[in-house]
This record gives sequence, C-alpha cells and structure tokens, in this order.
Amino acid sequence: MRILITGVPGTGKTTIAKELSNELKIPLYDIKKFTKAKDVDIASLKRKTEKELKGKKDWILEGHIFCEYKTNANFVFLFDTSETKLREIYKKRKYLPVKIEENIFCKNINYFEKKLGKFYKKIYTLETEKDIKKNICKIKKILQKELVVNKNSQ
Repeated sequence: MRILITGVPGTGKTTIAKELSNELKIPLYDIKKFTKAKDVDIASLKRKTEKELKGKKDWILEGHIFCEYKTNANFVFLFDTSETKLREIYKKRKYLPVKIEENIFCKNINYFEKKLGKFYKKIYTLETEKDIKKNICKIKKILQKELVVNKNSQ
C-alpha cells in the first residue's frame, strides 16, 4: 500500500501520518527526510524520493510539496481544514504574515486539488479534525472500502 498525504501546512499531515504509519505498520517518509531547504528544487526532490522508495511495496509519503509531481502512490489524501483554524495554527507557529497569506491563498484557490488532479484520477479529500483517532478511522475506512472494491473487481 503506497499512501501520499499532502495539503497546506497546518492540516495535521505529519501528526496523522505518524499515527497511521504506526497503526498500519508501514514506513513513513516525510519531506524532512529529503530536504531541509525552504526553497525546494522539485526535480532534485523527485529524484531523491524515487530513489528512496524504489522497490518498496508499502510506504506513506507526507509533505505539502509532494503535490508538485506524480508518485506511484495508490492512495492520495489531501488534508484540509477551515481557514479560521489554519490562521489560529499559523499564529501559534509564529508564521510571518506573508507566509500565512500565501498558505491561505493556496487553500482558497484550490492549488493542491488542481496540482493533484493533473497526476491522479482519485484523490480523497479529508477535512481533518483535532481528534487524531477520528482522522485515522476516516482514512482506514477509505482504505478498507477501496481494497474490498479492488479485490471484488479482479
């Protein structure tokens, strides 16, 4: 099972991905494994992730920048939350006003949906909640349903 989790910063990607990785016993690869830079070279990131994931049957790949190119994920989750919640999170994280507005702008123009739509046929958008377990349950229900549908269609 190859799972991609992306979305604007502050939607719970990292926290939820860690918990999902533990529950499913699938290794997690987050953006920080591949780059520490604020300005990311997409071509270089793509090469690094492809090299790292090559031949691996199961993985979870997590990070906002992974909407920029196609991976061989068979489940793509786009995390979202309200603008109000995002602004609260960004304030707690002490984001600069320009960074806050950039992220809100990306959310409001559906940047991630548009990018992902170029690469994947099926994208599962998840309105994340504070309760991590509820988010994990939502994801697991989608995974179980899809695995049953795919098994029955073979």
